[in-house]
Amino acid sequence: MKKLIVLKLVFVLVIGGLVYGAVRLGIHLTSEIGQDDISLEFAGVDPSDYLDLTEQIHAVDLVQLTSDEKRELYRIYDQERAARDLFMSFDNAWGLDIFSNLAASEESHYQTVKVLLDKYALFDLKWDTFEVYQTQAVQSRYDAWKTEGLQSLAHSLQIGGMIEEQAIQDYQELSDQIDKIDILFVLANLMKGSRNHLRLLSEFMNELAIDYTVTYLTQSEFDQIVNLPRETDTVPLRDCPCAY
Repeated sequence: MKKLIVLKLVFVLVIGGLVYGAVRLGIHLTSEIGQDDISLEFAGVDPSDYLDLTEQIHAVDLVQLTSDEKRELYRIYDQERAARDLFMSFDNAWGLDIFSNLAASEESHYQTVKVLLDKYALFDLKWDTFEVYQTQAVQSRYDAWKTEGLQSLAHSLQIGGMIEEQAIQDYQELSDQIDKIDILFVLANLMKGSRNHLRLLSEFMNELAIDYTVTYLTQSEFDQIVNLPRETDTVPLRDCPCAY
């Protein structure tokens, strides 16, 4: 009888500890969120990261794109959609709001790139198949990252950070090669969103005492991003290179 009582007590303590930990984590994620903002800001995703740049994109005159610029738009579209699909897969695996909200934000990102494709009459509906991408490099990276990310929650968070690092590095390099104002405008806001996502993921991993390995950025670049406050405003069109 005494042994049974002891076992029951241990069970209660373990369950109590798990519940306490979950409550603490929930408090941490929602402590700065107002009730009216919970649909967008739960788990730290800033509302400005849900892009809607349609009006500004169409305010820029239509110009002739080079074949390289068209190819890059296709690749950016695939890359943002792959980021959405990865975060959806991680959300399905772990059921954490951080992944579902990142997925929603990434969906608004690739839909913004679609506005560019539509503007230049480049979009094709066949490109909207889940987990299938026209750009082979994106497809290969997606397959590898999904396999690695689903190994554990820590792996999913590591891959999440790598998604954002790679996008920041890639879009910065691309911005140095392109002179089209509307594309530069979209890239600037995609990078702003990725910086915010990286801050969120870093904060979340610190809370869970999960180590993160910087992969695409330098350590100093990463530290500079995560140690700055989240950016809450859309990067305006006038601040993009070549706007004047």
